[in-house]
Amino acid sequence: MDSSEDWEEKKDAEKRSRYAPVLEFWTMIQFNFTVGVRGSISNVDRTEPLSFTSTLKALGITSRINLDRIREVVVNSPSKPMIS
Repeated sequence: MDSSEDWEEKKDAEKRSRYAPVLEFWTMIQFNFTVGVRGSISNVDRTEPLSFTSTLKALGITSRINLDRIREVVVNSPSKPMIS
C-alpha cells in the first residue's frame, strides 16, 4: 500500500519478479509505471528502480511540461486504469 515510505520500490520489485521469466525468454527492457492505490506517484527522479518520472524520461519524455501533464492525467483520471 502506498502509505509506507518504500511502497514504490516494493511494488516495482514484485513486478520485476513476476515478469522475469518473460525477460529471460526475449530480449527486451521492462518499464514499470507504478501508481499507488491512493493515486500516489513518486516525484523522485530515481534510477534504481526507475521512478514514474524517470521511466518517462527513459522513454524520451523529458519536457517538464509534458511530465507534469502526464502525471496530472494519471492522478486525476476519473477512471484510473487497473495497474498491478
